[in-house]
Amino acid sequence: MACSEIRAASLSGDCDYITELARGANPSMSNHHKKCVRRRAAFSIRHSPTSPNMTQLKAEEHVDAVFEDCYKDTSPFGCIP
Repeated sequence: MACSEIRAASLSGDCDYITELARGANPSMSNHHKKCVRRRAAFSIRHSPTSPNMTQLKAEEHVDAVFEDCYKDTSPFGCIP
């Protein structure tokens, strides 16, 4: 589940710099995309109906455990759109 949420946040465009600004966030120029993907993936896992007792810390641990491999997986795209 964590990998799916990481890929969804990464490839959906939701973590685009301009999208983050429009959302009212104050993204930093360095690593804003990765930080956003981590935040959104953990949020999705925590609020999923399949994991009703998930804490923020546990959700972050699940994301951290698979983040690098899943973040690099851009198929079927050649890169992050």
